[in-house]
Amino acid sequence: MTTSQPAKANYDVVIFDLDGTLIDSRIGIHSSIVHTLKEMGVPAVDQELLTQFIGPPLIDSFQSVCGMTETDAERAVAVYKDYFAVEGIKGFEVYEGVPEMLWLLRASGVRMAIATTKDEVFGREIALNADFMPFLEVVIGSDREGKMIRKPELIATALSALNIPRALRILREGGGPTSPHSSESMSRTPVRGRNPSGSTATPRIVMVGDHALDIHGAKANNIASIAVTYGFGNNEELKQSHPDHTANSVMELRNLLLGV
Repeated sequence: MTTSQPAKANYDVVIFDLDGTLIDSRIGIHSSIVHTLKEMGVPAVDQELLTQFIGPPLIDSFQSVCGMTETDAERAVAVYKDYFAVEGIKGFEVYEGVPEMLWLLRASGVRMAIATTKDEVFGREIALNADFMPFLEVVIGSDREGKMIRKPELIATALSALNIPRALRILREGGGPTSPHSSESMSRTPVRGRNPSGSTATPRIVMVGDHALDIHGAKANNIASIAVTYGFGNNEELKQSHPDHTANSVMELRNLLLGV
């Protein structure tokens, strides 16, 4: 991997979504949904509708896209997870430019985490297989029982695991570069045991994701947000969520985070 010299970053802490932000996971997710619908005896859906399963909690998508009852949706989620754990989890590619971006952020002293609606065990395995783990302090995802699946809670848990109390979370208007749109949860053991320096300075924190739910989750936690349009989210919904910044490519995202 060719790397540039580290720059002075615009943020101290970056929380990434996973699917559609760091990786293209369409193949694995789509194949798992197709398998699940077949097992459930539900008619297949087209490719465009399959993409709607990427981002939101699965139980919501099975109900909204397929018209399932909550009980059937819970069964579908269980079928999906059993298949994804063996087959679907293999179906992803790291977006071009992501490894170098992570290296530069790490070299610039930025703390990084992942907050995903995927099961946490899946998120960790993918991060490991994608060689993301050396850059991350925390990987937070949903639990197997589906008790924590909403993005605001996942982001809050990541911040808690990073030992960043709510009182030290910067207002969205103050995060990073000038914004065109300016207007504690359960603690977990970090993947890497780096502790905060103990400084009382307010850290500059940003959430990066491809779905409006990521942006709303950032706002619920009073942190800055960057929407990426190269993922799977609806771009109009992203726009209406009013992120602090928007990146149309990994390179644009890298420049926003690193100020280059």
